[in-house]
Amino acid sequence: MVAALMWLGLVALVVCVLLALLAEWGDGRAPRSGARPVPATERVRRNATALGVSAALLALVYWLFAGPLVTDPGAPCAARGSWSSYPPETLDARVFPPSATCRFRSGETDALVPGWATVLITGLAAPVAVSGVGFALAVRRRGAQERGRRGAGGVAA
Repeated sequence: MVAALMWLGLVALVVCVLLALLAEWGDGRAPRSGARPVPATERVRRNATALGVSAALLALVYWLFAGPLVTDPGAPCAARGSWSSYPPETLDARVFPPSATCRFRSGETDALVPGWATVLITGLAAPVAVSGVGFALAVRRRGAQERGRRGAGGVAA
């Protein structure tokens, strides 16, 4: 049940971000009657906000689960507890998506990062990538509009 709710939340987040950014990516040259076109500076600001929020959320969730992999890359499994002797051995550690397997002296193994956390972090990377593309397109469009205004201003003068 919890896994289904997490998947539903992740899908809802990705869909909302994609729809919002698709609306922002619209050129806006032919606005609906009565609607005012959104200035390019406002589009850049909105896309920068979406990028900042989605990147901050990804960084927060990433740090919660991958902190030991980053702070102590030599022995993240040993950093998880206070071991007086025979700390667990770290097997096949990866930074992104974060994962590591801990092998204890008894031979038992345990995942340092749960599988669902890896899926969540990978899924949160999609809105960051999409909002990054949206931000780049908004900056590019603003630059083109400014060059167009300068060119039109020079001809009229």
